[in-house]
Amino acid sequence: MNALRHLGAWSPHFEALAALSTDADAEVRAAAIKALGEASVKHPAALGVMMRFAGPSLDGPVAPSRSGKPIKVGAAYERDFERFLVRMYLERQPEVVATFLASKEAKALPAEGRMFAAFALDPKVGAPLVAELVGQLNRAPGPDELFAVAKTLDQPASVAVLRKLLADAAVRNRVVELLLVNRTDLDPAKVGPVVTEAAQALLAQGVAERALAAQLIGGFQLIDLEAGLLALVAREDSRRDALTGLQQLRTTKPEAVAALLVEGTPPDVATLALRALVASRAPQAASLAWRSTRSFP
Repeated sequence: MNALRHLGAWSPHFEALAALSTDADAEVRAAAIKALGEASVKHPAALGVMMRFAGPSLDGPVAPSRSGKPIKVGAAYERDFERFLVRMYLERQPEVVATFLASKEAKALPAEGRMFAAFALDPKVGAPLVAELVGQLNRAPGPDELFAVAKTLDQPASVAVLRKLLADAAVRNRVVELLLVNRTDLDPAKVGPVVTEAAQALLAQGVAERALAAQLIGGFQLIDLEAGLLALVAREDSRRDALTGLQQLRTTKPEAVAALLVEGTPPDVATLALRALVASRAPQAASLAWRSTRSFP
């Protein structure tokens, strides 16, 4: 391991250290990262080599801890430790990292490593770079990555990336979920137009896509698309999703919802309809709900 530290001080040997990113021994990989991290203070080129060690975080294997809580073990634990080491060295010299990421040498590196390095920068500096790189990943974006895109929607590149993600059937479920979870931290003026466009497109597609549209319309209060949700109420296969969305939206058109509270309506649908009526912002909703509950069996 001492030999690796000395090797890191010699810039011609950086590529030899890079080959160790796939070494089977976790201690060897960690020692290589430390050697490159120390060398990067005098040789910025070492940053690019070190970034290759920051592979994507792994979901498993996991095992129960002493308290019974699942924790990462084996390769997953080793990967997270290596990512920690790389991040530590990157955060020690943010200005050098920012300069390196803007260089031609950095742009030739895999997007995964550059993305990881961008998160070591101040958010004002790193977020635009993260948003740019998300579209180059060979996987769905993680929460922090998607949040960076959503926070920089004043930039055309970020808008294009989010549109692409929401149109991609392979990742859009996850993207919608993350957007909804973080919606209170997002600027409605920026994210609204993009999710409105996506919801409109999803409304015209299949059952699963219409369900996502209902979540977006209700979650982001897309009142201009209320008519789309009301149209789904007439579809048995999308009725429940539409009613949930109308409840979140606090529908302004309670009459279509009240019409469901008749004999023969399935109990779960009736419950959803009543909830949508109670949540409605329309002044006539209360009387409609009262009359419906009195006449409904």
